[in-house]
Amino acid sequence: MNASRKLTYLFGAALAVTVLFCVWMYFTTDRDVPIGISNVEVLETDLRQEGSTRQKTAVLPADFETARSLLFKSTHEMVEVFVDDKSVYTFGMGKNRFGRSPGTYWHVVDIPAGSAGKMLTVQTTTVYDDFYGSQIPIRFGSHAGCILQLISSIWPIIIINCFIIFSGVISLFLNASTRHRKDKKEPGSFLCIGLFAITIAVWSLRQCGFLQFFIPHARVLYFVDMLFFILFPVPLNLFIYTIFRSKYKKGFLLLVSAYLTVMAAETALQLSGIVDIFQMLRVVHVLMACNALYVFFAVHRERRLEKDSFASSFRIPLYVLMLFGLMEMLSYYVRLSDDISVFLPTGTVIFIVMLIWQQVKEHYRNVMEEQRMLYYEKLANTDMLTGASSRNAYETALKALPDGGENLQGQCVVLFDMNGMKVINDSMGHEKGDEALISCYRCIREVFGEIGQCYRIGGDEFVLLSKDPDGLTLAAGRFDDVIGREAQRLGLPFSVAYGYAVYSRDLDESFQDTIRRSDKLMYEDKKRKKMR
Repeated sequence: MNASRKLTYLFGAALAVTVLFCVWMYFTTDRDVPIGISNVEVLETDLRQEGSTRQKTAVLPADFETARSLLFKSTHEMVEVFVDDKSVYTFGMGKNRFGRSPGTYWHVVDIPAGSAGKMLTVQTTTVYDDFYGSQIPIRFGSHAGCILQLISSIWPIIIINCFIIFSGVISLFLNASTRHRKDKKEPGSFLCIGLFAITIAVWSLRQCGFLQFFIPHARVLYFVDMLFFILFPVPLNLFIYTIFRSKYKKGFLLLVSAYLTVMAAETALQLSGIVDIFQMLRVVHVLMACNALYVFFAVHRERRLEKDSFASSFRIPLYVLMLFGLMEMLSYYVRLSDDISVFLPTGTVIFIVMLIWQQVKEHYRNVMEEQRMLYYEKLANTDMLTGASSRNAYETALKALPDGGENLQGQCVVLFDMNGMKVINDSMGHEKGDEALISCYRCIREVFGEIGQCYRIGGDEFVLLSKDPDGLTLAAGRFDDVIGREAQRLGLPFSVAYGYAVYSRDLDESFQDTIRRSDKLMYEDKKRKKMR
């Protein structure tokens, strides 16, 4: 049994023990002690509002002795909590040089022990006159119970965003593993999908409140919320740009420029204290609505003008995402819910699933096409009988050589020509002739294989190109012996004549002159061996 299987069994055993232990703890724990979210209740409050200030008051339950906590949400509001007119918690009350709004925040406020039966007042003041604030009720329970209540209310969004983040990481991995492809489109479709997924997941996790467990700073979260909301369409538009072919693809670059310009302008206005990004949210919404309409228009025109099946295959995922994005904006303006980051993450999941499926299919198709091209290239450059490189590969190699001068210094060529092939073919058959050719190439590869590349350029003719004149001289000295043993082993009456030459600036004007000198030496060797 290998180590990986042992570790797998060990993990399974540990998991089983863990589950059994948790089940045992559940059934043996005192049930009278409230745990988890079972001790969290909604407080019945009285509401009083004067202008932008809202007060929710309630009498705290009289049956608790230990410290308890409040759970509630504020949206662009300053918060102060009183117990019998004594302030126990404030939020967003101080001056902020970077804007008025403290953003959206979930509060878990600890109520001191001994507060049972006292009057609780939660006072919120909106920083914008035309904004309604949060409508989520106040909950009361243990500190841990309040946190669990928050997590239990947003767990579907957390799961959705975990999938989105996972998809984004996979896309970035695919981008890293395929960046060597020659036909890869700039800046990389997998890269754009990955950045889009991670950007929108960060924004969504901020919206639902989960991100504040990791960044417990309201002002920072406010900028994360606003800036990531402006940024997430950027990689999406870059992705669409990579898959389009028509002139309308340039419009997506203009949209990217518009988003980045709006983000820079709104950030500058926020930091200068002139106006908050939140108050300019309608500008971003209008830009996104125009973006969605342009997607519908451009996809339609792309299909009609370019007949682009690749871009056409992505239209359904894009349409789904655009529709869910428009539903997200609609829910924001008609107040369908206080938590407004539901439609966009859901649409993103559907979009990414469909998109990754399309991208994987396209990537698979490209890989198979590359394999076919490599196969055809191998067919064109390989002699099917002997396995040597073909004449086509030889011509390509000659074209790749420099014209002359110092760059050709040391370049060698060996020409081979078989003797006795006509006798073998006529008296023994062409199968024996083929066997002799294969054996000849095997011998050339055995003797010269480490110092050069061999090509079959004719019926019984081979040529070898090398950059190792010293190694070539040593190898040539034992070639006749190798050929002689092979012919004797096969019982075939053949030998191989050869001649080699090294490029010389004094003797050769070009490498063709070197080849002619080698050819002349080969014919002289052929005569000697025929006479023998």
